[in-house]
Amino acid sequence: MSKAEQKEMIVSTFVFGAYSIYIAPYIFFLKRAYPDYYPLIFYHGSLSKEERAALHLLEKKFDFTVIENYFSQHSFTQEQRQHAEAIRWMLWDEKFETAKGVYIGDIDLFIFSEQEDMLSAHIRHCCKLKLPYSNAVRTPTPFTPKITHRTFSNTVHSRGLNYALSLQKQNVLEAKRLTGLHFFIPSEYKNNYLQIRDKYLNIISDKNEFIWHRNGFGDEELLYDMMEECGWINDRVYNAQLKKQESSENEYFYRPHHGIHIGIFRNKKTIENNYSLFQTCEFVQHFKQFIQLETTDVLYKTLYHFFPEKLRQEISTLKKVVEPIYNKSKGKEYREG
Repeated sequence: MSKAEQKEMIVSTFVFGAYSIYIAPYIFFLKRAYPDYYPLIFYHGSLSKEERAALHLLEKKFDFTVIENYFSQHSFTQEQRQHAEAIRWMLWDEKFETAKGVYIGDIDLFIFSEQEDMLSAHIRHCCKLKLPYSNAVRTPTPFTPKITHRTFSNTVHSRGLNYALSLQKQNVLEAKRLTGLHFFIPSEYKNNYLQIRDKYLNIISDKNEFIWHRNGFGDEELLYDMMEECGWINDRVYNAQLKKQESSENEYFYRPHHGIHIGIFRNKKTIENNYSLFQTCEFVQHFKQFIQLETTDVLYKTLYHFFPEKLRQEISTLKKVVEPIYNKSKGKEYREG
């Protein structure tokens, strides 16, 4: 790879099913926020005619790669969706080798610029955690274990008979999960990660299920398992989420969206559950950037014509919900100014 081809920061993810409608807007907002960052998207299927047209429009302005039919030799039912989502933790490309950082997140995000850029912020967090990745452990979730022949057999094969028997005796377990927004420093991450990658690829390919995962399998549980096997679960990352509940000042917790999670606006329940998020200064600033692009950016206005009705509806709901909060914040800024 030539020096000209080296990327400072790669932003990547795996896209499954109907989520392909978010690929073009994801690339657009990322490149507007961080022109030097490189989007590298892996899609399980084939793009539609409209999606290809949208990407062709973006290619005239931006540098990015979308790989189609990735892992397409394996099919996934709706019940196996968590296995499909876990493929993002298996992504490795030669472009990763020389990048300073790789960020793997959700495709249904509109990313915006922030006071500290994503790369610098996550590298700083890695240093605080003393780990080659930046993430947070979710607060442990109690659940009733799924005990079937399949989960028991897979657990025995993975962790031994005694461990499987010990779990079988428990009525309630606690799920250990990292979040779905994962950054890593490739030079420090590569060796340990590649040693275990094939094992976890096989787990996904075989659609294995385990007693210690909620509902038999979870992509965030799998990421936790991987980092634990690499020796990368320490007290700092494990306690960060728990300590965040106890104190607003927690130097080890860092897990921002870096933008607007447009998927929140698919239904009333997720909107209600995240209403406090919409009140934060960070979200309001992201929404301000969105409004500015929507009203002034010619490329966005052209790209919007390729958006399907489902995505347009989510954007419309975003504005309907957040505009009153945004307008109220503008009034407050004016009075204080």
